[in-house]
This record gives sequence, C-alpha cells and structure tokens, in this order.
Amino acid sequence: MDPLFPERDPSNALKGEAYKADGMRRAEMGTPPTWRGWAEDALRYVAEHRELFTTDAVWAVLLHWKAPPPPEPRALGPLMKAAAGWGWCSHTGEYRQSVHAANHRRPIAIYRSHLYGGK
Repeated sequence: MDPLFPERDPSNALKGEAYKADGMRRAEMGTPPTWRGWAEDALRYVAEHRELFTTDAVWAVLLHWKAPPPPEPRALGPLMKAAAGWGWCSHTGEYRQSVHAANHRRPIAIYRSHLYGGK
C-alpha cells in the first residue's frame, strides 16, 4: 500500500465502518432507557415542526425541556440512525457547522423530515 494514498486501500474503509458500528453500539449501550425516551420525543417534535433540521435542534429541545443529560454525549447518533430506519427522516447528504457548544462547531448532518406537516 502506498502511504500517500490510504483511500485506495479498501481495508481502511472496512476498518473504519467496523469502528463506527462499534462506537455507535457503545454509545447506545451507555444510554439509559429514560433518556432515550426523552430523546425520541424531542426528535419526533423537531421532525414534526421542521422540514430540515440537525441534531442541534434536538439538543436545544432537550435542554428547553430540562431533560437530564445522557452519560454518553454521542447518544444521538444511534437514535438518528434508528429514526431514519423508522422513516422519520433521512440524511440529505449535506452538512452545516454545529451551533451546539459541545460539538465545537464541527460539521453535522442535515436531515429531511418525513413527519413535517408544513405548519
């Protein structure tokens, strides 16, 4: 393998996907069911009221509702994947910088709601 072109080695992508799946599994396992309930309600609320959204809006609703923080800060990742599987939303393929302070302005996914009623 040429070290200047690691993207050409398919084993790198496979390893990355395996690490991603393991990280999502660990994030979900560290999330109490009570917090997951809060987060599902917040995500559904956001998806019903916004056509396009990011997890920043979900975090803002959770903070507004004074929901207890999860022990794992990446806990929304597995929930977003699940919500896409439930048909609540889908990733648009676009990103924007986060305004949630804990995210340090990193790029986060933009989702299209399938629950939005045009209100």
